[in-house]
Amino acid sequence: MKHFLLVYYALAVFSGVVGMALVVLMVCQRLGKLALVYGVFVGAFLLLLVNILFQYYSYVILGTGETPEKLWGLTLLIFLSKNLFLFGFGLIMGFLFWGKWWGRVIGGVEFVFSGVGILMAVGMAVLGFSPEKLRLLLFLDQWVWGSLMVVFLAVTLALLWFQRVWGVSFLLSRVVRVLLWLTLGFLPLFVVDNLWEIFQIRWGILPRCFNFSPLYYMVWNFLTFVYMIRFLAEKKLWLSELVQSCPSSVGGVVFSRREREIISLLIQGHDNATVAAKLFITEHTVRNYISKLYEKTGTTNRVQLVQRLLRMINEEKENPSLSK
Repeated sequence: MKHFLLVYYALAVFSGVVGMALVVLMVCQRLGKLALVYGVFVGAFLLLLVNILFQYYSYVILGTGETPEKLWGLTLLIFLSKNLFLFGFGLIMGFLFWGKWWGRVIGGVEFVFSGVGILMAVGMAVLGFSPEKLRLLLFLDQWVWGSLMVVFLAVTLALLWFQRVWGVSFLLSRVVRVLLWLTLGFLPLFVVDNLWEIFQIRWGILPRCFNFSPLYYMVWNFLTFVYMIRFLAEKKLWLSELVQSCPSSVGGVVFSRREREIISLLIQGHDNATVAAKLFITEHTVRNYISKLYEKTGTTNRVQLVQRLLRMINEEKENPSLSK
């Protein structure tokens, strides 16, 4: 069992490294919203892993007994990680459903509970251990915040099932569906993990320091890694198709690669918000590029810009020498 748990947790930690690498990759690919949400969940899971590894090392490797003070510190870490999960659910609501009143309500409640929980965790850590505070913390962790996390997880999963993620790629939407099925399958095991004091200490059904969360974490990270690589390959091909429909220069006017991507989407009739979502940039950045295109084409509004760009592209097709 010692060697099994050692390999189990080592693989989980390694998958955490993969998860952090994915966050960096998302940032480099300008997937800011996705990187923020994914980074919060990776951080919450890492807190849980630190907790479990500490328990494993202390109770199994060193063979030391459990003390109330030690249980206090471990429960604080678990409590903090649950509040990070709630914060991540709030981010999802904010990015996807903030335009709807129920999205603002659910997201607001998640942000409030996560903020209150984090402040409580910090406050309890500063005040220090006492048997009364330990009993209060165990009650809040398992029965209040634990129950809230399961409820909001179920609500978020249900809403995500019917929402195409950030209105972008079919592949990105499909990976969310796969992860939703994975999370639904692990939902009963998360309940068992949440009631670790009952299943491990009181009843002794599961070995001490064992959790199902690392297994979910490993599968989740490696699945996301595979789909992320496929998504980036799909995105590169899609952007290449956009660029091919627009010449790099016409009549002495030179367009950058990003400008050509925006031009193709403008000609298709997309508004700034859709262009920003498809290219994973902000609407402010889109407006800046459009202002530069106004200057380059001598136009003053969107209609003139699109008409001028269409005329330039048609002229280039009829007379390719114009682009040289």
